[in-house]
Amino acid sequence: MEQDREAMALWHEEIWPKIHAKAKAEGSEILFADKVGIRSDQVNGRTWGEEGGMPWYGGAKTCSR
Repeated sequence: MEQDREAMALWHEEIWPKIHAKAKAEGSEILFADKVGIRSDQVNGRTWGEEGGMPWYGGAKTCSR
């Protein structure tokens, strides 16, 4: 696959700085994944809960696979 130098320059100089600035302003994280690493039943080891509270997870405690 050949690189498109103009598209790369556009990404580095215009698109990425806007994405990065927006994420920083929102206090967000930016995560990158390729198609090989994505599953529809992805489990990445995180839980979510209200700030200051304990996260709750009501799912299975063991893997059935």
